[in-house]
Amino acid sequence: MLPEMEFHKPSETFGQWLDPTSENLYGLNFTSVSDAENFAKFFADSVTQASAAPPPPAATAAHAAAVGGDTEEFEDLESHRREIARLKAQLAEKEREGERRVQEASASSGASQASSNAQVDSLSSQLKNLTMEVLSQRPFRHTHTRTHTY
Repeated sequence: MLPEMEFHKPSETFGQWLDPTSENLYGLNFTSVSDAENFAKFFADSVTQASAAPPPPAATAAHAAAVGGDTEEFEDLESHRREIARLKAQLAEKEREGERRVQEASASSGASQASSNAQVDSLSSQLKNLTMEVLSQRPFRHTHTRTHTY
């Protein structure tokens, strides 16, 4: 668990989260609302515990230079991390809006449930597509190579 992980519930029995280290999107479908709520609470508690853990040594451009790293690459990476955080905030807002629409649609009539599910599916798809778009724009430059001798 990492402090920046967020658990989103696009529906009452489905939840998803993005692993920022691998940038994989994971999802779970629960058989009951209570199971989904219990998992969401466990997830939030775990993230809180991860947030309370002492941070790793400060990573700064000066630190990267001091240990022989590429400061330009570090600054590029930090810029990408800030952009991803901004996009995640936008996505979270869209998910909240989607959840609000689903609740409104559910309250208005049972017949509109299919439409609401389509909206949730569409927003989930947008989340995944936007995540993939951010990842595809992220340049990868490897400056360190490790060699293992057996």
